[in-house]
Amino acid sequence: MNWKKMIWALGMMACAASPSAARAEQPRTLIVIFDGLREDYINESQMPHLHRFTQQATYGAKNHSVFPTYTRVNSASFGTGAYPQKHGIMGNELHVPGTTGDRVFQTGDARELSTLDSLTQGGLITVPTFGEALQAAGHEFMVFSSGSTGQALLQNPRGAGRIVNPGLILPHTFREEVYSAIGNPQQVLSDAYTGHHWVTDAFLTYGLAADAPLVSSIWYAEPDGAQHRSGIGSSRALAALTMVDSLFGRLLDTLWSPDLKNRFNIIVTADHGFIAYQGQQKLQEYVKADDVVSAEGAIFVKGHNQTRIRQIVQQLQQESWVGPIFTRAKHSGSDEGWVPGTVSFDAIHWNHPTRAADILVTYKWYDQPGPRGYRGVAENPGVAGHGGISPFEIKTPLFFAGPSYKPRTVSNLPSSFVDLAPTILASYGIAVPTTMDGRILSEVFATDQSQTPEVRQEVVENAPSTIYRSSVQGKRYIDYGQTH
Repeated sequence: MNWKKMIWALGMMACAASPSAARAEQPRTLIVIFDGLREDYINESQMPHLHRFTQQATYGAKNHSVFPTYTRVNSASFGTGAYPQKHGIMGNELHVPGTTGDRVFQTGDARELSTLDSLTQGGLITVPTFGEALQAAGHEFMVFSSGSTGQALLQNPRGAGRIVNPGLILPHTFREEVYSAIGNPQQVLSDAYTGHHWVTDAFLTYGLAADAPLVSSIWYAEPDGAQHRSGIGSSRALAALTMVDSLFGRLLDTLWSPDLKNRFNIIVTADHGFIAYQGQQKLQEYVKADDVVSAEGAIFVKGHNQTRIRQIVQQLQQESWVGPIFTRAKHSGSDEGWVPGTVSFDAIHWNHPTRAADILVTYKWYDQPGPRGYRGVAENPGVAGHGGISPFEIKTPLFFAGPSYKPRTVSNLPSSFVDLAPTILASYGIAVPTTMDGRILSEVFATDQSQTPEVRQEVVENAPSTIYRSSVQGKRYIDYGQTH
């Protein structure tokens, strides 16, 4: 070998060993999350840009939100690849016994999460994170979010990557650079939609830079907010759909340009669905007592008095507005709750050793048209929402496109928000931490030629509560729950 060939060979070896060279050779990934997007919203007239994307993408036809179907539960599940049984974010509201008396933390506020993190000596999240797994492999997971500061933080809660949100920029030393590049959001937010535009600008600035992260998420807070305020299919909700779809169109026009199309994977999904409300009874008012702390559907009985727990459950079971009820397992690993007529926390991945309540309550729901014809009505008070165990809240869209994924394919295997982190790690050949509960969705990979595994349908019944599940490759997915 002459000296020129030797230098060339050594140079190629150095490039192969260089993290920056390896990073340049593999596509980046963007996960786009539309908060509260029902799948029946996606059509050519209401969301033309997203509809165009779906025509080229692989479709996960059996995708699930993580139950309870709250935003921050799912934000933490995405950020850890784990269920509440491990990560410890049990709802949008969170009571942690032994921290500050009867306090209930609002997980949408990053300041409250930081307080809880301090009170628990760094134990806000009780499992390793997706961001840390990428960081250990020499990469970054960067969060872009127009939603609550808590939703943004829980995606990457341990500083293993940058966060850009109108109310939260981390690390703090990054703030002035962002303000200089795209403006101070507190000065440019002129209406309810400006923050979504601002965070889109942020991704197009930093997600495409020379030092761009390998993996980014952009989480749009609509149509969730509009549906909570005005209902499913309302003029406000449809306007929000038009707005976020136009922003997705900006992303798509950029990432599907000739220069970038083969350099980005795009995953599109939602954290939960939505259901119309018609009820009057607030659970918190119903169970209000000096010996009870309630956080949404979670009920804590002080001292874990079994007689009192049983009494509360029996009272709730007499009410027509109450759906399936859950308690601790009758014995370890059992699907049956210890209180008659309840299903266990183990059956729904909610059996956290220190943060699970004594009782978890859902509202009854019906498969019937709600206002404006969209199916699904629940007995919760209010206009519309999520958090429950109906298929209208659990079923969510999921689409994959890009060089790492099969084009224009339909997968009928069950999947979930909790599967995203391990799937993305596996797509890069990064070891998936054993703490992750999620399944690697290898069926969507471009290289996959495996046989389709068997899917089992399971029914867990402890009358009057019944849970329906799908099971594949040892992973169980909650399809819905009902009372009979």
